[in-house]
Amino acid sequence: MDRARGMSVRLKLTLSYAGFLMLAGALLLAAVWVFLLRYVPDGWPALLYVAPNRILLLGAFAPAAAAVMAFLLVFGLLGGWILAGRMLAP
Repeated sequence: MDRARGMSVRLKLTLSYAGFLMLAGALLLAAVWVFLLRYVPDGWPALLYVAPNRILLLGAFAPAAAAVMAFLLVFGLLGGWILAGRMLAP
């Protein structure tokens, strides 16, 4: 009996797990971003960068957020692959 063409069930489950984890991570980072920037003034900092502003926080937050999302993607794919394999094992 031949297998139907297309993605395997394990790959579909893996992608759905990773997609859900990425969505949850993106929503969490968006919430942090909104609440972080809500209380920070938009002007340039005074006194040699002592007071943070939105530009400085965006410069610090964006690379960290990208690194977290990359980690979540790798973690979701590897963990999803292992979890889907265990669920589908006889």
